[in-house]
Amino acid sequence: SYYITSGVGTFNSSLVQPYLTAVNNSVPYILHSWLNNIVVNTEISVQAPAVSCLDKSNCYSYLLPGTLGGSAPWPPGGSPQDPVVAIWNAPAVQYEFRNGIDSTDFFSQSDCETIGNEKYILAVEVCIAESNAYPGSLIVSLYVCSNGTNLSNQCLNEGPTLNISSTLSIYKRQASTINARSNWTILSVPEIGPPSQVTDTNISALRSAINWLLDYEAAGIPPGSAFMTVFWNDRLQLSQSDWSKDLILAFQSMFVVPMWFFSDINYGNVQIQSSPTNIYSGVPPEFTTTASLATPRSKIVINASMFYAYLGLELGVLLISWTVITIVLLRGRVGPVVSAYPLIDFAAKTSASNVPQGANGIDSQLKNLTSADNKKIRSQLSNTNMYLRVNDIDSNGSVISNKKSVVLVTASRSSSLDVLAQGMVCK
Repeated sequence: SYYITSGVGTFNSSLVQPYLTAVNNSVPYILHSWLNNIVVNTEISVQAPAVSCLDKSNCYSYLLPGTLGGSAPWPPGGSPQDPVVAIWNAPAVQYEFRNGIDSTDFFSQSDCETIGNEKYILAVEVCIAESNAYPGSLIVSLYVCSNGTNLSNQCLNEGPTLNISSTLSIYKRQASTINARSNWTILSVPEIGPPSQVTDTNISALRSAINWLLDYEAAGIPPGSAFMTVFWNDRLQLSQSDWSKDLILAFQSMFVVPMWFFSDINYGNVQIQSSPTNIYSGVPPEFTTTASLATPRSKIVINASMFYAYLGLELGVLLISWTVITIVLLRGRVGPVVSAYPLIDFAAKTSASNVPQGANGIDSQLKNLTSADNKKIRSQLSNTNMYLRVNDIDSNGSVISNKKSVVLVTASRSSSLDVLAQGMVCK
């Protein structure tokens, strides 16, 4: 284990203006790359269960914990047998987006800011305000100006204004993460502390930070390369929820990036001094924690209710099986040997009732064949013709034939005996 500075802090509004001054309003390329998908970038974020949203299908919840990419010092070299790094109990922030805004929530004109230029058709309007329906949360929205802006920087549209809206709740937490040394991705979050809602977000500073990220003219970015083209080019998809998933991720990332970047332990803090071999200086002490090189192990988690159901079904099957086996053993009956001669099997190996013995009954030769196999049957009945017959026996009870025959006998309803004869002949 070793000491490390790691974690994610909440939005610090005091960091925005010093950083914008330091970079002269230019936007680093890395921030533009994160604007599209930081919420699904596994080097920075993982999905997490929602805290306050009851309709899970209507919520997106992301946890931004301590990661290798935002930590110092770097992991020690060597130790290839330890491919992961565990960062223990570092500050984390959870962002929870609830689709849409409540009917009691609304924006005033002062809550919105149009970003664009009358010389170009590319423009959007971003609105941020406090939620009335969910105290402590924010309502956020982006409107696409399909016809750009006028000289007064007002949004121009034809037809309905296409937009994305959400209710955003922010929570502070403590979390431990397991990270891959090979690509710095988050593999798992084994420990996570209770949430504490952040209710003091500086909306004015957040609006300024988003304006800085989206204002392509101030940053000297060609309009066609501006981030807002993601929404403007695909604006018709905003009216179809099934086709707007990528735009929803970009919308959520647009709000998460400035709050994540302008925190005490990120590069939006111009006072931070990083080093690959030392912990950060100029950051609050709660971001100092420990990390460990580790080897991953497989863990089997058993669902108790499913395990008990399996045991019950397995015991039921075993009980039935052993009951059948016990009954068979107690009765002591074994099925007859089945041979290749079905007529003989039927005559010699079946149980018959009301069948007289002697000439009218089962032939004495057949009595020796009750458990005979093919070899014994051929030995006992060699040179014997077998007839399946349907004519009656004569008055003396003798089979009408001058050859030895196998006579199959059944008991009729009148308790008289029928001799089955005349049919196919088998040798």
